Amino acid sequence: RRGYDRGDGRSDIQNRVSIQSNMQSQTTIGLRRTTSEAEAEEVDADEELEEQQTLIGKRQANGNTTPHAALTSSSCKEPIANQSSWPHRILYFLSTLAVVGIAVSIISPFSPLVISIDTKDPPSMDSISPYPLDERTTVLEVEANKDVKQQQISNYVKGTAIIRNIHITHHAGTSLCNQMSKLGPTPGFVCMWKGKRNATLDHPWPSEEALANSHFIGNKNPSYNDTAAWVKFWRPYFHFTSIEYRSFGNLHKTNWEYENLVSMIVMKDPLDRFLSAGKCGSFHTLPDPTEDTQDLYWGYANSVCADNYALRGLTNESHCVHGEDTSVACLESAKKLLSRFTLILDGACLSDSMVALGDALNLTITKEGFENGLHKVRQPTRDRFGNDTLYEYVKRRFRQDIELYEWSKERSIVVCNDL
Repeated sequence: RRGYDRGDGRSDIQNRVSIQSNMQSQTTIGLRRTTSEAEAEEVDADEELEEQQTLIGKRQANGNTTPHAALTSSSCKEPIANQSSWPHRILYFLSTLAVVGIAVSIISPFSPLVISIDTKDPPSMDSISPYPLDERTTVLEVEANKDVKQQQISNYVKGTAIIRNIHITHHAGTSLCNQMSKLGPTPGFVCMWKGKRNATLDHPWPSEEALANSHFIGNKNPSYNDTAAWVKFWRPYFHFTSIEYRSFGNLHKTNWEYENLVSMIVMKDPLDRFLSAGKCGSFHTLPDPTEDTQDLYWGYANSVCADNYALRGLTNESHCVHGEDTSVACLESAKKLLSRFTLILDGACLSDSMVALGDALNLTITKEGFENGLHKVRQPTRDRFGNDTLYEYVKRRFRQDIELYEWSKERSIVVCNDL
């Protein structure tokens, strides 16, 4: 595992640049002060000249025209006939040159820093996801969202944030857990609950007393106000945790924008998931479609448990999924939740997405190493159905779930269609 060193070294350079800025500000104040003092002296000289001329006029009127009457009362002043504002202007000019020279000599050693700053930030969100706009999203909302996610990623690299994977059943949760367990401590049972590996020092589990005092129910997602406390409790034990959903997840209540929580989800083609092993409900052991299992598959396609499977887990209402009649509002609420997650991965190119995830989080993940843990590559989905009528029916029935997946693909850490 690579060290959490990305983002280090910025504060020293920024402090030096701040010192330079303060010196420039002080120099400017000094120049203004010198100018003001010189102008004040010039005004005083003009006023004295005016007073002396008035005095001469009075003495001449009284018949006093001695040479001493043409002198000021101060021994340091020159005869009025020779007095002028030019000496003061020359003095101002010379003092200005002196101050500027001092300022240049002070500032010049720092000037190269302005050009050579290297912040070494984690990857920009622009390089991670395109985040295309739609008619309901403003540019300001997108930019604010990117700033939040960039901070979450940066905090994970620094070691203060925890990764939370939202695992929709059959969305590569086991493969993802196997990879992340190689990189740091995780909960022992599929990265969700206490397992045999949690008996080791590398994979600890909090004591029963600590759990009882935490008021958290195991590893379940926290409420909005409890999110910070939840992260503070679990981060000393694990760098990555996961939670699985087969139905409504009530996920909208968590503060997914919290700076020390990196949330992620793998999205999968609903038609591929429909054919995945370990199907829902009483259809759990149903094999791939054949001529002999077509009737069973029609029953499976119309079952409640298979209905818009991922959408049902991600929406904000527990009963808004109704097959082909599922509402747009139900779909939009799931999109809103996905947009709050830090990272989306597309299961269609999961190996490439995992490599990109490693690059973003400063973790060593290789495509070859991750592919070794994946399931075998299968034939095209339509061919696996073995029945075009059934295939088209499932497409209509799961149309909102399919729309959610297509929407998420364009926001994935890797856009698979571009590969």
